[in-house]
Amino acid sequence: MNRALLRGGLALLAVSQLSTGLWAYVAPRNWYDSFPGAGHAWVAAFGPFNEHLTRDAAGGFFATGVLLAWAALAPATPLVRAALVGGLAFFVPHLFFHLGHTDPLPAGDNAASLIGLALAPLLALALLLSTWRPEPTSRTSRPPVEPAAAQGRH
Repeated sequence: MNRALLRGGLALLAVSQLSTGLWAYVAPRNWYDSFPGAGHAWVAAFGPFNEHLTRDAAGGFFATGVLLAWAALAPATPLVRAALVGGLAFFVPHLFFHLGHTDPLPAGDNAASLIGLALAPLLALALLLSTWRPEPTSRTSRPPVEPAAAQGRH
């Protein structure tokens, strides 16, 4: 994968996690009552407000975002892989929870929520898999030539 696309994908995931985590930590009640915004309240549909749990969730979002941002800014392969595996460790269970708990939200909100939640692990997995693609070989590279003596010429 193109390095710019890799960095862009990492940055997209990072911004999503960082903005959600920052909002939930700085204004936990507002985040709980109004996430994702635009008149929707996806978090509030799942039970009563708990500031401690909201701030803990904020920390998870933020920590994942920091690691993804670091990988976007310094895309060394081991760091990129670690950040994406860490992201997947957050994204996949989060998605599975919501796949199993669709009753609290109206159908349109469920669809939007599940699509958004599915995009993050799909992007993370695609980016992760791209880090294992073999590097292209140069067209001008040739196999090493043996010295004349080694070829049986004297």
